[in-house]
Amino acid sequence: MEELHTWFQETKLTQYEEMFLENGYDDLEVIAAITDDELREIGVNLPGHRKKILLKASSLRKKMKLDDVGEDAKQVPSNTNKGL
Repeated sequence: MEELHTWFQETKLTQYEEMFLENGYDDLEVIAAITDDELREIGVNLPGHRKKILLKASSLRKKMKLDDVGEDAKQVPSNTNKGL
C-alpha cells in the first residue's frame, strides 16, 4: 500500500487515493492498466485529472515492462550469441 500512496503523491492527485482503494484499485499493476471508462466509473470526473492519471499509468506500464525485460535479460545464457 505504501507504493500506491507514493504513486498518488507523485501524481499530485492524492484526493483520489481513498476512492481507488474503495473500488479495489489497490495494486500498481491494476492501476497501470486502468482505462478512461474505469476512471469515470469510480468517480474521477474532471477530464484533466483523468488524463493525468492515464499518462502516469502509461508511464507505470512502460516502467514495469522495462523491469520485466531487465529480469529476463539476466536469465539469458551468455553462450546464446555463439554461431552468429
